[in-house]
Amino acid sequence: MTTPYRAPPAAPPRAVGVPVLWVPREPPLSVCAAVAFGECAAHFVARLLRLDDRALASLVGVASRDVVVIEGEGARIPWVDGVHWLGRDVEAPALRLPTSVRPAVPPALFQQAVLARCEGVARAAVVPSGSGLRVVPLGEALPLDRDRLRAWLAERAP
Repeated sequence: MTTPYRAPPAAPPRAVGVPVLWVPREPPLSVCAAVAFGECAAHFVARLLRLDDRALASLVGVASRDVVVIEGEGARIPWVDGVHWLGRDVEAPALRLPTSVRPAVPPALFQQAVLARCEGVARAAVVPSGSGLRVVPLGEALPLDRDRLRAWLAERAP
């Protein structure tokens, strides 16, 4: 399988069974990343392919079979229904966290706990999932490449 965004295959998202209470975040974080799972990921990649070459080159990302994470300037990341918008909290700089909610614990402590649970992960996107988390290792995100995006989509075609 060829992955579209990173040299070694991206690790799949990890379900971390740590109960986390999420509370509204005011003000919301600025968008700097987006994550899409499952069918939404395919729609997201299809939308990314409609960007011009310059816009595409301004974004970086990682992917596995059923997840895509894109990082870049928020205004350059295209909108797709179902995408989770993420931002960077200065108190938890290794994590990309939801823009509109935050963990009810101090961000630095949350970051420490997430990274300790996900051995070998230095940076990650974190999305609430039921009473736990979905953690997507970000590894070495690479600039988006149109041919890799097309290959990623082709691998999912029926």
